Amino acid sequence: MAMFFLMPVFALILMLIYRQKRYPYVHHLIFSINIYTVLLILFSIAIITDYIFAKTAPDINTYVSNILLAGTIIYFIAASKTFYMLSWKKIILKTGFVISAYTFLVFILFIAFLVIEIIHTYQLT
Repeated sequence: MAMFFLMPVFALILMLIYRQKRYPYVHHLIFSINIYTVLLILFSIAIITDYIFAKTAPDINTYVSNILLAGTIIYFIAASKTFYMLSWKKIILKTGFVISAYTFLVFILFIAFLVIEIIHTYQLT
């Protein structure tokens, strides 16, 4: 559920990093919907394989997760190359920066919500 709330933030990060293309925010939002759709499909595949092979072959889950993670990154790079029409070098560099910025932002939000929950839980009344 949180992924749907973070989608506009992801589009904003894309807009800031690819600002020389001067696409409106809505174009970046549609592109982020595309990326999130593929991500959710790959997450679903990972959950299904985990459910199927959890007891019989747990090593398969690790391989499938690694392949799906690599597939997600490769898809994001290829989709960015198609959408933003930049050189491979710029796309790989900017994609890495987008992923890093997004991961950092999610981490900061996680810590903020954790602190809020701790304060709320141990609040003296």
